[in-house]
Amino acid sequence: MKEEVLKDILQWQHHLWKTPLLYWEEKVDWKKFDNNSKALEIGAREGGLSLWLALKNLDVICSDIQNPEIKASFLHKKYNLSNKITYTDIDATNIPYENYFDVIIMKSVLGGIGANNRQDRQIKTIEQVHKALKQGGYFLFAENAKASYLHQIFRKLKPWSKYWNYPKIEFLEYYLQQRFQIVEIKSFGYISAFITNTKLQKLILPIDKMFCKLLPSDSMHIVYGIARKS
Repeated sequence: MKEEVLKDILQWQHHLWKTPLLYWEEKVDWKKFDNNSKALEIGAREGGLSLWLALKNLDVICSDIQNPEIKASFLHKKYNLSNKITYTDIDATNIPYENYFDVIIMKSVLGGIGANNRQDRQIKTIEQVHKALKQGGYFLFAENAKASYLHQIFRKLKPWSKYWNYPKIEFLEYYLQQRFQIVEIKSFGYISAFITNTKLQKLILPIDKMFCKLLPSDSMHIVYGIARKS
């Protein structure tokens, strides 16, 4: 995949967040989908993941708590995919669909949904995603995790850390496994969390891969995976 396309899909820190994307590319049976397959992006912002799914020929609903069309439609027009994507506002704790989607995807969203220690809203979102998926449907997720104590200290420098509710891997495992029959969870990234420069972050990633093998999974700052409804 060309780097320009990768940037458009992932929006920020694309060298880092491409790890979940490559995992989804490998693990999902994309060949099973046809022109009638439907997908939903939650918390879309500029609609990067909606672009990725539309490039795979899925019909996509690009959603956020406020309708993202103004921000996202320019990107989709750039790739001539406006006919594959519609826009709406959706509250992830109250998704107005049932047994409808083949794929639901979100990136760095649960922390905001559960802001100010509202873990109940994160649980409700998982329940709603399960409800909205068809049998055999995929929930693809990638989140900034609770991570190590060092990460937690570093994040206190960020203004959003006062309210953002970073999910723990154990939390996701427990509540996803309550609803979904097939759940795979991975984690990635240690040093890269402290690097803001994109080019330098790319150079650090091979070292991060070594840290992933040496350190506990719950010390990594990205948690990602797949949950499948069977």
